[in-house]
Amino acid sequence: MSTSLNQHFTPWALLKFAFPSIIMMIFMSLYTIVDGIFISRFLGSNALSSLNIVFPVINVVIAIATMLGTGGNAIISKYLGEGRDRDARECLTQFTVIGLAISLLLLVLTQIFLTPLCRILGSTDVLLADCRAYLSVSLLFAPACMLQTLFQSYLVTAGMPALGLFLTIGAGILNAVLDYVLILVFPMGIAGAAIATGIAQVCSFLFCLRIMRKMPQLYMSREDFRPEAALFRKLLKLASPMAFQNLVISVGGLVVQSVVNGFGFIFMAGYTATNKLYGLLEIAATSFGFSMATYTGQNLGAGRIDRIKKGMNKGLIMAIFTSLGISLI
Repeated sequence: MSTSLNQHFTPWALLKFAFPSIIMMIFMSLYTIVDGIFISRFLGSNALSSLNIVFPVINVVIAIATMLGTGGNAIISKYLGEGRDRDARECLTQFTVIGLAISLLLLVLTQIFLTPLCRILGSTDVLLADCRAYLSVSLLFAPACMLQTLFQSYLVTAGMPALGLFLTIGAGILNAVLDYVLILVFPMGIAGAAIATGIAQVCSFLFCLRIMRKMPQLYMSREDFRPEAALFRKLLKLASPMAFQNLVISVGGLVVQSVVNGFGFIFMAGYTATNKLYGLLEIAATSFGFSMATYTGQNLGAGRIDRIKKGMNKGLIMAIFTSLGISLI
């Protein structure tokens, strides 16, 4: 593994390991923020409100991918620490197949119940066309979104967080360029913004797939695919706290959104813009915790409990001071 997770981590080494993952997740969230910037500037506040109304559905895909990535990495990194490379590959393959199946199911259900779903989320007659356009196109790329998130998290487990970061930055730049092209050069409206994000996700996913095929320890193979109910139950046990957290945040966001929406489209646009800042801070904190989980799983498998205790204490101190600094800023 190119980045040794078995090393004794100083605060600087811990931050150096976690930093690429934090920036990577922030750039992934910037896809939607970049869409919002172009939509608000060139399509108006109604279109921006439509984006915010349907985004909880897109967030479900991201939340499930994060859940599979977080829970899966805890299991995979432990197996790698124990030297059980075949079991680690089996887990990676099974979790990837599960993620792909879930994303395809969400894609089909969304297309079938597109209009009722937009209505439930709070769309009005004025916003319905834009809501339908953005949600339907975005969910067509749900498998790419799911697998991109999964593979980039597994690159962290494989000890290559910087590589995942470079791929995410490249995809983010591509997304911004395509937003300009598909909204201004070829006026495709809000659907153009969704297509731009989808193409960037597909490109990122394909590059990740190609890289993971060449990794020495952690890669997917048909020979290693053996569906096991026990393994899936273990995944749910480890990932359920993350899933519940995302569920609470999504439900809370819907409640606030429904209240703000009652004040008019301009208020909803303002809420959309400011809410993205909170999302970035939340993603940064979650990414740091995700990196700590990967470090913990690897050392747990290697039986180095002393390193886990020291690493977690240092990580907690860093998280406290960082969050206080962000609050002051």
